[in-house]
Amino acid sequence: MSTDEFRNLPLSNEAGETPDASPSSLFRSHQSLSELWSPELEADKPVVVDDLGQVLLNAGVIQAEQLTNAHEVLAKSPGLTLGDVLYDMGVDEAVIQKTLARTAGLTFERIDESKVEVEYLDRLGHDFCKTHGVMPLRVSGTRLFLGVTHPDNLVVIDEVRHKLGMPVKTVVVCRDNIAAVIDAFRDEDETTIDVNEIIGGIEEDDVEVVQTHEEEVDLEKMAGESPVIRFVNYLIFNAVKDGASDIHIEPQEKKLQVRYRIDGVLFATMS
Repeated sequence: MSTDEFRNLPLSNEAGETPDASPSSLFRSHQSLSELWSPELEADKPVVVDDLGQVLLNAGVIQAEQLTNAHEVLAKSPGLTLGDVLYDMGVDEAVIQKTLARTAGLTFERIDESKVEVEYLDRLGHDFCKTHGVMPLRVSGTRLFLGVTHPDNLVVIDEVRHKLGMPVKTVVVCRDNIAAVIDAFRDEDETTIDVNEIIGGIEEDDVEVVQTHEEEVDLEKMAGESPVIRFVNYLIFNAVKDGASDIHIEPQEKKLQVRYRIDGVLFATMS
């Protein structure tokens, strides 16, 4: 159609009526669109921009070689995110999470233990929150502000929404922060073991290679007598209780770092 033909098109319809082109008519014709989308509905849907590694690289937090290695590990590790891999490589978690929040258009927060919604924490379950990296922070109106380590994990966020029966607004937090808060809220009737007391009782003579004999062994009695066995049993007991798949014991010059891998993510438990 030429420009002249377009200009000569009739301005009325087949019934001889002139279409209403007033602003109110245009508004009515687009009302259906406003019903399908509104900024308020989009506010609860985190969108993660896939440039976390590049932002960290540009900021000098990581080197190009680290980013390349992280992507190689990521390709071989289903279920992990780039942030998980970088954290395992030793990159500061707070920096990773702050950058993740910025790229996702969300807020980063440090968890204030005194303001955590304990009722909702108990309803979700401590193990669930620790495993999936979520923490109920506070309620505003009818909406729960939910701390998350993986804002793109919409399955977990939706599960929290259904468990609690209320809408949620996500903010980004650190997994170590979640683990520390949950440890602080452990049930009071849970047995507390003084690890320092156990380790302090270990002597060089406690660790030795002995010849085994086919005889009945009272493991419970041994656990009460040997500090080494008590310490190992303590690590295994907590790992099983927290649903860990691996126990990472990292001896350092002046301390011992122990981390559990839960749902593919390493959590520091003691040092």
